[in-house]
Parts: sequence; structure tokens; C-alpha cells
Amino acid sequence: GDLLSDPRVGLNVKRNAQVVLSALKQNPGIIKQIYESKKFETFMDRQLLDKRNIALKLLENQGMFLEQLNENFKQDRLVVLKAIANNGLALKYASKKLRSDPSVVANAIDQNVKAVQYMDKDLWKDRNIVSLVLVKNGMYLENVDQSLKNDLDLVFKAVNQNSRASEYMDTQLWSNEKIVKKVMQGN
Repeated sequence: GDLLSDPRVGLNVKRNAQVVLSALKQNPGIIKQIYESKKFETFMDRQLLDKRNIALKLLENQGMFLEQLNENFKQDRLVVLKAIANNGLALKYASKKLRSDPSVVANAIDQNVKAVQYMDKDLWKDRNIVSLVLVKNGMYLENVDQSLKNDLDLVFKAVNQNSRASEYMDTQLWSNEKIVKKVMQGN
């Protein structure tokens, strides 16, 4: 069995950061087990979650672990990027500041477009973020700031990805031949 899950292993071992980190590296599969059990004490001393190298190793294999980490880590750009590289939905647990940071949000969206539900709402006005989102799921055109719903390039990306996104575009674009043709073609 695994060193961290063996009940015979004493607390003194489970408190040792080097031993725990070594065990996590040897058996990354245990990280999912630790996360799902929500009983960290079975595997390691909970205080080890405050150690950056341990936190990064956990997040590398289970991004949603960010939820369990202290607030300092949720404000730490590198830590949050590690979490969202594994699971974009971990953006949910990032600090408000990082949820409004376009590059952090773009990384989360790249990993999982559904991360948009956790980004700062003002980013629906950010043309680059919106473009990234619409290429992955055109139906998010519904959420886009009104000022961008008549942006020909963005709307084309949305209807190209999903012709049904046309229901959310500015009505003036129904007179644009390129858009109408794309909508008529469907997907």
C-alpha cells in the first residue's frame, strides 16, 4: 500500500513535509484519494497544506484542492495558475483579484470554458476574453456585454461555433450577409 494511507504510519511521519512530498511524488494517484476523502489527517498533517511545495504538488494533480488551501494561496498567482492548469473550474476558489485578471481567466477558460461562471462579470466587456469564450462555446454570446453584441468578428465566431447563438446577437447584424449565411448553414 501507500505510505500516506497506511494506518500503521505514525503522525510524526505524516507531519514531515519531506516525507509527505516524496510520497506524493511517488504516488500522485493518492492525491485524488486525499481530496475526495476530505480527511487529510488520515494521510498527512493538515498544517502541511500551508507549505507551498506541498500545495503546488497537490494542485498539479487535483486543481480543486485550491478550495482547501489558505487565503494566501488563493491570492498567489502561481498557485492559482497551477490549480487551473489542472482544472479551470478551480477559478471559483481564487481571490476576487485573480478572478478579474484577464490572463488568469484566459488560462482557466483554455482548460474549461465553464470557468466563465466564476470570472469577474466585468470581463464580459473584455474583447479578448469574449473572443476566447465564443470560439469554445458560441452560446455564451448571451452573457457578452451589449457593447460587443454587434461586433461582427465576435458574433461570427459565436455563430460559427453554434448557429443558435444568433438569437443573442444585435438585431442589426441580421442585415450582414456573411453572418446570415453562416446562421443558415448551421453547424
